[in-house]
Amino acid sequence: MGYTMMAVKFKYSISEITDIRTVVDAVIDAVKRECALSEEKQYKIKLVMNELLTNCFKHAKPSEEKPVQVEAAIEANSLSFSVQDKGDGFDVGATVAYESDRNEEMIYRDSGRGLLLARQMASELKFNEKGNLALARIDLLE
Repeated sequence: MGYTMMAVKFKYSISEITDIRTVVDAVIDAVKRECALSEEKQYKIKLVMNELLTNCFKHAKPSEEKPVQVEAAIEANSLSFSVQDKGDGFDVGATVAYESDRNEEMIYRDSGRGLLLARQMASELKFNEKGNLALARIDLLE
């Protein structure tokens, strides 16, 4: 039998790649204050957030004028978060099709596997049509 956590919401605006670790650690700490968090769940949160944020910095080139926006909420026994940059985005349909066609092959590549791994670790991962907003959910209870 689970319990329902209080809603906890927070926002971050980051413009330096070195801020990724700070934001991810802050999210992990916030979750830990609300519920027991297994090593496996911590790993999943870190991997998904790191992959999504790293992609923003790699492709959208955030700056003080165009920061990455991260919003997170802990509620209903899950962590939901969004990552949005001000870049051009990517072709979501083509990327999703490529992932499903080359699932096994992609896992061994040096690049291009981040979204595949994030999708496997998250309970849910969606993107807006433009491809510059990711919405992820990770269930916190087993």
